[in-house]
Amino acid sequence: MKSRLPKLEVARVARWAHRRNRWLAAEPPVPACYDVIEDAGSLTVLELWMSPEGQVVAIPIARLRYTRSRQQWRLLRPGWNGSFERYPLADPTPILQELLDEIDRNRLGVFVTAPVAEALRRAGKNLVRAEGLEPSPREGPGPKPGASANSATLAVLPSSRPPQGA
Repeated sequence: MKSRLPKLEVARVARWAHRRNRWLAAEPPVPACYDVIEDAGSLTVLELWMSPEGQVVAIPIARLRYTRSRQQWRLLRPGWNGSFERYPLADPTPILQELLDEIDRNRLGVFVTAPVAEALRRAGKNLVRAEGLEPSPREGPGPKPGASANSATLAVLPSSRPPQGA
């Protein structure tokens, strides 16, 4: 099956996930990593971690949907019923990096699961501005007017999801 997604953008998301994994693996390590799966017209970002039973758990934390006719990307967040819904703080954009930066900022706390948020807290990595997470290199037309190309990328914040079984 031929992909409907731009190959360069798929590679950009893979590099972004790899960069997040290197940051999580830094001292002290956080027992989680990120992966990206491609399906028809979208990329789904997965957070992977080890359950107490020793099984790898993959939780979808974001979806990047591509509309080919408009050549725009839209950021979706996990909904409460297992589907994805529009993320209200990011408009559709042709610049995918803007949406990846929004996932890094995580202003609503929806792009990280509770086990990873807790591991980040224990590891001292729950800062709003992460020292070790370098800003993504700007590609394409450049930063938005008034935005600093040297501003640090924001790290994940604790999840706002209710606890399991609540």
